[in-house]
Amino acid sequence: MQEIVVGKMTGIVQFPSFHTALALILIYATRGIRILFPASLGLNALMIASTPVAGGHYLVDIVGGAALVPLAILILGWGQRGASKHRLADTGVLSVVRD
Repeated sequence: MQEIVVGKMTGIVQFPSFHTALALILIYATRGIRILFPASLGLNALMIASTPVAGGHYLVDIVGGAALVPLAILILGWGQRGASKHRLADTGVLSVVRD
């Protein structure tokens, strides 16, 4: 490639769509914030809807990106539960509760 011409640049179509995954993660992250959640929901829904056109993904890429998010949330939850158990064990709270 000798020069970069913005009008001739093409994206890489890849599976899964991280546009979709990021949009769903941002919606999930703002779910408890009353003022921010509706704006996040609207803007990220637009990002998901524009992914096939502007993001250069196929429908299966979007479905794959959407399938990633629940899995990531589950893994995050397991990690947080494990970390909180270790913190409680370090402070001696669990030893008192077990006795």
